[in-house]
Amino acid sequence: MRHNQAAASDTATDNPSPTPSQGQHRAAMDLVACLQSFAVQNTNAVLAILGDTPFVANKHYPEGDLVFGGGLWRAYYHAHDMPGAPDSRMHGHFHVFARPDANFGYAHVIGLAVDGNGQPLKWFTTNHWVTGEAWRPGEELAACVPPVEPEDAPPAARWLSAMLRFGAPAFPELLAERDATLAAHRARTEQSEEEARADRTLYLLSQREIDLMEELRAALALEGD
Repeated sequence: MRHNQAAASDTATDNPSPTPSQGQHRAAMDLVACLQSFAVQNTNAVLAILGDTPFVANKHYPEGDLVFGGGLWRAYYHAHDMPGAPDSRMHGHFHVFARPDANFGYAHVIGLAVDGNGQPLKWFTTNHWVTGEAWRPGEELAACVPPVEPEDAPPAARWLSAMLRFGAPAFPELLAERDATLAAHRARTEQSEEEARADRTLYLLSQREIDLMEELRAALALEGD
């Protein structure tokens, strides 16, 4: 089914978008369904990805990445200290990539940090050297929203897709701040863009805390009004 979706669309921005309120409500409902399913099975998205595999710091999970969104999106989970932004709550984080342009490879859209129970803590963006993907302007990446995953998709893929769709309204500001932080760094250091993107003293470029339960309550309450 996902291969058919990929054939119909070559980039992550080609999918028709519902209005913001419709998209938020559908994403919230999908996310609640995922969380309820995880609760019944006493698991979460991270455990679903790890399975029986021993967890090793810095290693990417799952092997070969989590591919979703008709093959136009991919992500991996790993754990390591986040330079410049230590957070004792964090167990690890997802790096999420999309293909916004058929002429380029996957680009890093957003990071998602989670705690030891697999619950979201914050969205964040990183400098280019961190993941080494194709670098794209923030406004281009902000237009990327994954499609709804089919019912038979892996549970972790359905959860991550719903999280991305639900969190998407925050991405334009985060990505704009990413680019602004990099530009300010260049102005201070007189580095070229390539040098700034490779500067390992610059890791985290923007971040936003997540209060998932409160945000879900607000989204579902607004829809009901």
